[in-house]
Amino acid sequence: MRISCQFNVFYRDYQHDVSISSSNPEPLEGDRLVSLAEHLLSDPDNFLGVEDSSHTVLQLYANEDGSIVMELLYAESTGCLQLKGTRQQAMEILDRLPAVFENGLLPGANYIVPEG
Repeated sequence: MRISCQFNVFYRDYQHDVSISSSNPEPLEGDRLVSLAEHLLSDPDNFLGVEDSSHTVLQLYANEDGSIVMELLYAESTGCLQLKGTRQQAMEILDRLPAVFENGLLPGANYIVPEG
């Protein structure tokens, strides 16, 4: 049985012109993440960020092809772990988020370093 915990979230919903800034995230119970993500990730321009208790961020956004890109961003890192998966896979990950995110959260992810 999953123990629910609270996460800080930020997001942007362009269709409804609603957002929460990453510099001022709001708390949300973990058991509400899937319903929020299902709503937000229906449009490829929207995104959702979930911050754990160690300030590591899981960021999700939809691609035009319907896949979901999941990125694990660590506060002190220049790169991120990135995984392109299905909507179902993303929702399963959100449904079982631990209080602290680790590399194993995104099995098969690649480490991406921004160019420049």
